[in-house]
Amino acid sequence: MSGVVALTAKAGSYEAMLTTATLHNRTTLMEEMRVRGLQRIEVAYEGGGDSGGFYSVESEPKHNLAAIKALNYGVRGEWVPGDEAAGSHPKWVYSLVETLGSVLDLAKDVASQALEQAGHNGYENGEGGQGTVIIELSSGKGRIVVDHEDNIVEVVTSTTEIEIT
Repeated sequence: MSGVVALTAKAGSYEAMLTTATLHNRTTLMEEMRVRGLQRIEVAYEGGGDSGGFYSVESEPKHNLAAIKALNYGVRGEWVPGDEAAGSHPKWVYSLVETLGSVLDLAKDVASQALEQAGHNGYENGEGGQGTVIIELSSGKGRIVVDHEDNIVEVVTSTTEIEIT
């Protein structure tokens, strides 16, 4: 049985798969930080008008995070049309997938998962938002801080009456 199949069978629902992926990715990133002597990774993001993403990932001390390989978990959705004659309906089918990427990719995924957990996963929509996700390791304990700013448009209304003579 492959790792993906075993994890999918273990995880079950979409929510359980997402939780499994999030916990694995955070644990893996913390271990990579311990091994490399990294105290902090800061992931900066911004977006608006339905586009955005991560534009900077820095570590303390400085390290080439793209050069370090790490196993990353994600949840992939696939639309299955269904067969009316057989009595099955269209639905989304989710599976937990493993990818071998870099610690840089892993840090971005952990940041993305933290943004979702903090309620800011739509930061790129509308007027948008920006901020940083700080992943810290101190005294063997890890923590994630999401520092987020929403862009808000202020509307000022005025009414002027003009008399016509």
